[in-house]
Amino acid sequence: MPAPWRAAIGAMADSLDDNHVAYLEPKVWRNTVSAELGLEYIPTAGFEVALDEATGKYYLYTVFPDSPAERAGLRAGDLIDSVGGAPIGREQQNRPLGDLMNGLPGTGNTVQVTRPATGQTETVIITVAEVDVPLIEVAILPGKVGYLRLRYFSFSSGEAFDRALAALQARDHLADLRRSAESGRLVRRAAAHPQPLHTRGTAGDHDR
Repeated sequence: MPAPWRAAIGAMADSLDDNHVAYLEPKVWRNTVSAELGLEYIPTAGFEVALDEATGKYYLYTVFPDSPAERAGLRAGDLIDSVGGAPIGREQQNRPLGDLMNGLPGTGNTVQVTRPATGQTETVIITVAEVDVPLIEVAILPGKVGYLRLRYFSFSSGEAFDRALAALQARDHLADLRRSAESGRLVRRAAAHPQPLHTRGTAGDHDR
C-alpha cells in the first residue's frame, strides 16, 4: 500500500479519538496476533535494544540465538550507529530500526554498529526472518536475585508467569520483575500471592 494511503487511513483512525481504534500496518498486526496467541516465532531481525544514556545511542540489549542478527555477527553490547545509512539514537527518526525489529519476513537493511570493547565499526546486512523469541526470560543474578522478564502478554502468559515464579520459589530467590512487559501489573499480581516471593515482610510495588 502506498505511503500516502497508509497515512490517510491512520489519520482517519486517529480522528475518532478512541484509544481502542488504531491502524496497524500488516507487519505490526501480524506480530500483535502472534504475541496474543503465544507464538514464540516472530518475524524480526533477532535483537532487543536499550538506550545508552551516555552516548544517546541504542545498543543491543539481547541478541537471540540463531537469529539473523547473530548470524550477521552482531553481539549484545554493540552500539547502533545507523540503519540504512540513517543515524539512529535519541531524537532521531528511528523508523528503519523499528522496521527491522518488527518487520515482514524477507525485508531487511544494512546496520552499522560500533563494538565498545574494541572500537571496531562493522556494517552488516540483516534480513528479517522468523525468530524463536522466548515469552519469559529467567536468570539468577548475583545476590541470589531471581530475574524474571515477561516480554509480551499472550493468552498463556499468566500460566507461564506462575510456572516461572514457582521455579524461583523452589530455589528460594527474590524475584526481580524489572524490564518486564507492563512490570507494574506483574508486581501487583505477585503481591497478591506473596508467598512465592518471600517468607516474611511485604511485597513492594515500585516503579522507576
